[in-house]
Amino acid sequence: MRLRRVIIRSLVHYWPTQLAIIGGVAVSVATLAGALLVGDSVRSSLRALVLERLGNTHTAVTAAMPFPEDLARRLQAHPGFTPDFGDVCPLMVGEGAVVHAGTQRLASRVQIYGVDERFWAFHGRPSEPLDRRSALLSPELARELDWKKGDSLLVTLQQQAATPAETLHGRRDSSGTTLRVRGSRVLQPENLGEFSILQRGAAVRTLFLPLAEIQRAMEQEGQVNALLLSASENPSGDDGNRLPRILRETLNPDDAGLRIRALEHCSCLSLEHQGGLLDEPVVAAARRAGAALKLESQSVFSYVVNSIAYGEQSNSIAHGEQSVPYSLVTGLEPDHLAAISGQDASEVVSSIIPTSSASAGRATTRVAPTEEKVAVDAGQRGDSIRSGSPGEESPAPLWINDWTSRDLGIGPGTPVKLEYFLWDYRRGLSTQTADFRVAGVIPLAGAAADRDLVPEFEGISQTDSISHWDPPFPVDLSRIRHQDEDYWERYRTTPKAFLPLDIARKLWGSRFGDVTSLRFGKPDQLTLDETRDRFRESLLANLTPEAMGFSLHPVRVTGIEASRGSTDFGEYFLYFSFFLVVSALLLTVLFFKLSLEQRLRQVGLFKALGISEPLIRRLFAAEGLVLAFAGSLVGLAGAAAYGWLMMWGLRTRWSSRAARS
Repeated sequence: MRLRRVIIRSLVHYWPTQLAIIGGVAVSVATLAGALLVGDSVRSSLRALVLERLGNTHTAVTAAMPFPEDLARRLQAHPGFTPDFGDVCPLMVGEGAVVHAGTQRLASRVQIYGVDERFWAFHGRPSEPLDRRSALLSPELARELDWKKGDSLLVTLQQQAATPAETLHGRRDSSGTTLRVRGSRVLQPENLGEFSILQRGAAVRTLFLPLAEIQRAMEQEGQVNALLLSASENPSGDDGNRLPRILRETLNPDDAGLRIRALEHCSCLSLEHQGGLLDEPVVAAARRAGAALKLESQSVFSYVVNSIAYGEQSNSIAHGEQSVPYSLVTGLEPDHLAAISGQDASEVVSSIIPTSSASAGRATTRVAPTEEKVAVDAGQRGDSIRSGSPGEESPAPLWINDWTSRDLGIGPGTPVKLEYFLWDYRRGLSTQTADFRVAGVIPLAGAAADRDLVPEFEGISQTDSISHWDPPFPVDLSRIRHQDEDYWERYRTTPKAFLPLDIARKLWGSRFGDVTSLRFGKPDQLTLDETRDRFRESLLANLTPEAMGFSLHPVRVTGIEASRGSTDFGEYFLYFSFFLVVSALLLTVLFFKLSLEQRLRQVGLFKALGISEPLIRRLFAAEGLVLAFAGSLVGLAGAAAYGWLMMWGLRTRWSSRAARS
């Protein structure tokens, strides 16, 4: 009798025990393979979800403030763009709240995208036309709002302004822009209904609005705050290093809100920012650019003060007649102060030096507009402006123009106070005062009559009179006098007082910057326009996209990496099923051992027939292999069922519990 026939006969004869062995192997294989299958399926599902949400997006370029949408065309036209990237799509990206106009149901932290036909063409999808007041909703947003076709929605968009809200000139009185739109339809996930450049595992609440409508509502026509970049068909793989250089060579100062003004009256350049303050990276890059062209630089810091007052009593500032309301004061470097005041640089420096070697001074704070006075400890910003020896305090120096001198009837050596608003995120808007002494009176002519020392402040610079001011801080129009309006009509933003730059920074500087403009002198051999062009090129060579407020996000790469997660789901489910696997293996071993014990008579018969022990071992080993193979086949089918059951639970039971929590 052949060995194969003996194995078949044995399997048939002892079929109850063999079925138990096959069952044990099947359970073990089903559990092991099913756990690995679920883990791989979860990873694949997460990866597919990320790719579905990103569409053709490979990289996203975002900015801290809106920039011209023409940057998309300029970026695509760069010679180095084509090898790694395909198309560019400009859009507005924001986060806001959506309220159902009928039921008042609210959905917060909704991702809002302002798009046009370029968005759908970028992703290779059929165009989704949107009229002026229509919107497309993601399924999750529609479910949360209980939205029906045609229902109206109130959309509140966060305003993105160039001026930080945490500064004096930042707008804090507006919670955003609200639009009333009509929901057009629900956009399914396969049609980019859950488009997102943010990596979020939960269902995405997305709302698509017409790009032109968002631009109009935010008064930012032709502006966007994000660009989507797709990958080329055969990328080189070096896009992460190449894109910053391409963006750097494409950007211009206007894209970052920077403005370079050529000032004929002083034969110099003035670098300013649309937000009013130049931050440290921009200042450092501008100084390097100026140094490369051998241009001398001067820092300027201008601020709006509520009053310049003569007198020791703080009450005189608010109610006394000897005060000049709502004036611009400018901080200058010592040599710049010397040039404006007509004094020798040594005299100016000697006026300032005691301030820097001073003991701690005092300042008083009044919470605006009518709250009680509170003391501010020495050492806080704006506190230590008095100076002198321990037994003799000397106020910091202040130079006033002759108009202010005549108006207050004061001259050199007279003590004065500055009252000013200061914004602090802990205390809000507060009113502070600081003591000074008049170090000199400057004729209101020449460099002292330079209104360009002050950048353009929103709600102030473009008005025809002080009475028409509309700044984000309160203005008491009853304090405006006839002579104040005359000064504004004739001199506009010309500063009425000057102080050392270090003191101005100490009083009014913030984390957003302590310089309102940088000035650069013109070389004799160049015209002012030539100097501006060369400085512009040098500035761009020294500025990085990050310093200009731009961020690069390789969303596709990071999304795929995030989809893998820090947890191996295969191992997770394997650990979860560990005891079941061990139990099945132990059960298999016990059944196989039981099978051998039941077949001892068969083993004895084989020996009596002269069959050697090695051959008997081969017989039982062959039977074991056959049983393991049969159990594995059954186990693979069980693994598929196990995986389907686990994924069904994750899609239904688990996801519904997660949504409720």
